[in-house]
Amino acid sequence: MSPVGWRGNSYFNLENSWRGLLAKDPLTSIEVRIAPKYSGESKVPDKFVVDYRIDDGDWGRRSMKIDGEQGFFAEKIASDGLA
Repeated sequence: MSPVGWRGNSYFNLENSWRGLLAKDPLTSIEVRIAPKYSGESKVPDKFVVDYRIDDGDWGRRSMKIDGEQGFFAEKIASDGLA
């Protein structure tokens, strides 16, 4: 497994926002779907798309690129609301 939970990367920040919501209200419902994305014939993903929603609200989306040399999320590519 790659160290995807390192401080300072986009996924870590997203997890922390969920952690904060749960700390305020442990009954908060958070649904998460994570889809790896691959380039060409690679067996290693170069991006992850994370769809999530809180308490049956609108879906949100974060797309995060993986830094191939470092093995962690290097930058947030997009942050969009979904219909």
